[in-house]
Amino acid sequence: MSQQDFNQIFAANLNYYLSVSPHTRTELAEYVGVSTASISNWCKGIKLPRMDKVDKMCDFFGITRAKLLHDYSESAPTSSADIHRKIDLLDEQDLDDLNDYINLKLSKDKYKKK
Repeated sequence: MSQQDFNQIFAANLNYYLSVSPHTRTELAEYVGVSTASISNWCKGIKLPRMDKVDKMCDFFGITRAKLLHDYSESAPTSSADIHRKIDLLDEQDLDDLNDYINLKLSKDKYKKK
C-alpha cells in the first residue's frame, strides 16, 4: 500500500468520526494541540499526523487507533466492522436500548434453534 493510499484511508476514517461527533474541527485541533490547517490537511489526505497526535485524536473520539488506521472501504455498509464503529459511538443508555432491541429480535421464532 502506498503512502498516499494510507493517507486517504486515514482521511476517510477521520472524516467519518468528525461527521458523527458533536465536536468541530476547531475543537479537535485545540484538543490535539495543532492548527486547524493541520486538521484540514489530515482530512484531505495531504499529510498524516504523528502517532502521538493520533493517540490524542483517539482519546478525543473515545476510539482505538485501529478505528482511525484500518481500511474499512472494502467493508459492506452493514458489515460487522461498520456496526462496531457505530456502536463505539453510543452512550450507556443507547447501548442498553440496543441490547433490548437485539434481545427482542432474537426472541423471534426465526432465530430460535429447532
